[in-house]
Amino acid sequence: MFESFQEPQPAERLRAVAAAPVAAFLLAQFYFSLYPLLSRVPAWLFWLIVAILFAGTAWGFFATARIVVRHGRSLGWRGIVWLVFAVLASLVCGWLLLSLTLPWL
Repeated sequence: MFESFQEPQPAERLRAVAAAPVAAFLLAQFYFSLYPLLSRVPAWLFWLIVAILFAGTAWGFFATARIVVRHGRSLGWRGIVWLVFAVLASLVCGWLLLSLTLPWL
């Protein structure tokens, strides 16, 4: 019954990893489009977005590194494409995190 179950390939794992930073970035963009409608933005809402961006960035980098350490030589070309996308998504999410928390940089 369970003999037909196959373990996910590294490319599929990297695609799943890339979803977290992309989702965090899109949620931040949603926040940026809605906060002008508020008369006053509560501090907890701002810091919630910062925490979500931090979680997306951290998950993206650590999970990507874990997959590369485990499956480094068996990534294949699809895995390398998803690896580049996951790293870029994590970098963009981290850049947005730093620009929100340290705007003078």
